[in-house]
Amino acid sequence: MAVDKAFKEEEHPFRIAIVCAMWLTGFDVPSLSTLYLDKQLKAHTLMQAIARSNRVNEGKNNGMIVDYCGILKHLRKALATFAGTGDTGRPGEGGEKEPDKPEEELLADLAEAIAFVRAFLTERGASLDKHHQPEGF
Repeated sequence: MAVDKAFKEEEHPFRIAIVCAMWLTGFDVPSLSTLYLDKQLKAHTLMQAIARSNRVNEGKNNGMIVDYCGILKHLRKALATFAGTGDTGRPGEGGEKEPDKPEEELLADLAEAIAFVRAFLTERGASLDKHHQPEGF
């Protein structure tokens, strides 16, 4: 089986690929969930790469981008170019949008999620703290 076909097969053991160029922007694998970026990307190339992990697929809510090279500045610019609207209401004219939430909001969301998990486990007689510091690995 060819490498590209094997990667698209959800049951195939080939699950990690280190790529550049075409696979990064033009290879559609709906089951892909995480993209690790260590290459500076800009504009449409950046938007295409990010879209790779956000494809709709059964059992997948969203994709995750792990940024090792600081692309947030380029992402903001790409979003302003391709998704932003200014006073004119036309795409690409001002209106730069922030793709990330403020840190305080993210921390509040995290605290809420942890509280939800604690309550869920408590209702079932389990403890999050017991598993937070596991031993015996």
